[in-house]
Amino acid sequence: MALHYLDNSATTPLNHAAKNAMLTVMNENFGNPSSLHSIGVSAEEARENARSSVLYAISGNPRAKAEQLIFTSGGTEANNIALIGAVTAKARNKGKKIIVGASEHASILNTAVSLSTPL
Repeated sequence: MALHYLDNSATTPLNHAAKNAMLTVMNENFGNPSSLHSIGVSAEEARENARSSVLYAISGNPRAKAEQLIFTSGGTEANNIALIGAVTAKARNKGKKIIVGASEHASILNTAVSLSTPL
């Protein structure tokens, strides 16, 4: 039985195939994917191809929607998106609470405190 541990943080060597794909993009598709020039369009195509590949790999559904997968720069950004999204969704149903424990990562704790403080 193969064991796939997916929570290795920054302490895991990068997979060689992933590294090669990343280097190709960094060297050939380095444009801003939001730009309208050819390098940007090429970067957008590379990003969306990657999104489709990852989405299919984790869902097994070739018709899964691209907007269901968000690429982030790391765990803190992902935690913020998840917590802020949960709080925003809960705001529609007043009286709901999100509880976080003291053992949570600082990115969760700090965001929770920020969200609980009135502007």
